[in-house]
Amino acid sequence: MLSLINRAEEIQANIDKVFSTAYKALQHANISLGISTLQQVGNAVPEEDGIELKSRSNMDVEISTVNIKEQENIKVNYGFFRTNYFLDIAYENLTRLKCFVLK
Repeated sequence: MLSLINRAEEIQANIDKVFSTAYKALQHANISLGISTLQQVGNAVPEEDGIELKSRSNMDVEISTVNIKEQENIKVNYGFFRTNYFLDIAYENLTRLKCFVLK
């Protein structure tokens, strides 16, 4: 049980670190690019389709599992014309965060 608690604490620390980095980069991108540009870029990012939810019943208790397709490379779905480094860092870290949370 203690090993599971230690593992959960390690995962939470990783999530906190990645989220903090992503949020700070997103704040910088918002300041430097403006909210309108960020909204346009956000509209260009497609919905996630690699998440699979399954549930099974065990003694009349529903147990859900979440699976995500492994992504070897992070695919950027927006152009580089009106964006900057901060947006790239935010996008990369938010994608990593999604993987941390769903694993």
